[in-house]
Amino acid sequence: MTLLPKQKRIWITWEKHRRTRGLAQELNSELHELTTDATGIVRYLLLGKRTLFLLVSINPDILITQNPSIVLNALAILLRPFFNYKLVVDRHSNFKFSSENSSNPKWKAFHFLSQYVSRNSDLTIITNKYLRDVVSSWGGHGVILPDKLPDLPLARHRKLAGSKSFVFICSFDLDEPIKEVIDAARLLPSDHTLYVTGDSTKANPSSIQNIPENIILTGFLSEEDFQGLLCSVDIIIVLTKYEYTLTCGAYEAISLDKGMILSDTKTIKGYFSKGAIYTDPEKTSSIYNSMMEAASKSERLARELVDYKKIMVEDWKLAFSKLEEKIQRLS
Repeated sequence: MTLLPKQKRIWITWEKHRRTRGLAQELNSELHELTTDATGIVRYLLLGKRTLFLLVSINPDILITQNPSIVLNALAILLRPFFNYKLVVDRHSNFKFSSENSSNPKWKAFHFLSQYVSRNSDLTIITNKYLRDVVSSWGGHGVILPDKLPDLPLARHRKLAGSKSFVFICSFDLDEPIKEVIDAARLLPSDHTLYVTGDSTKANPSSIQNIPENIILTGFLSEEDFQGLLCSVDIIIVLTKYEYTLTCGAYEAISLDKGMILSDTKTIKGYFSKGAIYTDPEKTSSIYNSMMEAASKSERLARELVDYKKIMVEDWKLAFSKLEEKIQRLS
């Protein structure tokens, strides 16, 4: 067996993300979360400068970056000739296919950089076979690794209002059916409570006006409060309107043995095949029916996840070992 040289690995991200923290630890890479309150071009300039200084001070053999930000990844490619590192990009599901035909210059730039980054990275980590094939069609090298089931050590159960409770894990992003979920919850019995996480100031005001008392907008929660809420509800709702996307909240639900309401997409159903009710995320009536069904089957859905979780853990270990081997071979 040929022994490969030990690699000096660092991971740079311009955002904070649970997947990144967990995977950086598994890959034995030094994580640097570079963030700022600045926005727009000022943000890019400040974080770009900090990224450059970090590379100068460490001079890594392997640089791993999170995408988003696509700008960070383009910068990493431009700087690579000066440092001679190998570049691994954790892209997971950030492709935004729905905007491919947009005439908006922002999206045209995004998709140009999207292909440029995939083509010029040594490895691109994605979450499913379809996205691997997309990366390959662009001349890149994709390797599949779904999220690892997270450890949630701060999850503490507490009594919640109502006879049945749901949480909609939400970041108020474009792919999330905020209005549809809230409108569905308006139809629930008054003793069924829906919690909606995330910064609701990002929402369209019309979608959150005059909500009944059993819909609670939590705002941004601390990690302890967030984990506690997930642990305490009966059902976790994680929805996206996009195909080829695996939603992070579903992994959190499985870790806690919580029944889920997920989008009825091929990608979601193909990977999260137990413990879930699937719904059309663009139809209020479908979401409402799924909420009522999940409420009546919450205990059964939770039981399905006990053994399924063990299978997911073993499958992830196998996929991770293949990724680690590919990174080792880059040196």
